[in-house]
Amino acid sequence: RRHTRYGTVTGVQTCALPISQPGVPDRYIHRIGNRPHILYDGLLALARQRWGSDGFTLNERWTYNDEKLSLAEAELRIKSEHGMNDGIWIGSGDATPENVSTSVRPHFRRMACTRAKARALRDALGVDGASAEEVVL
Repeated sequence: RRHTRYGTVTGVQTCALPISQPGVPDRYIHRIGNRPHILYDGLLALARQRWGSDGFTLNERWTYNDEKLSLAEAELRIKSEHGMNDGIWIGSGDATPENVSTSVRPHFRRMACTRAKARALRDALGVDGASAEEVVL
């Protein structure tokens, strides 16, 4: 059982980086420096494997936007077998043109949402360390 400020979740297993767990294909791991980081797509794959495609909802919203800063919040809700909420995790993310890669720079606002969703998923899944998208290159 895992307790959050929003409720209790049963059956949540954790996996710690370095990611060498079954169910995390190498294509979802990106090495930055000497450390492995899971990609956002890998977190989604783990969530679908653990809770099924219909077993959770993941919503995002921007909380602030201007030309130099974007802030976002994501809410992950895990559904029980009876359709009730087993847990709610909140993640927040930020992005600026300076803390994203050059290829993402024109779209930096969307990276704030991706980072927020990745943080909510990491917390719910028990994945230690930052996702690849959270690491400033």
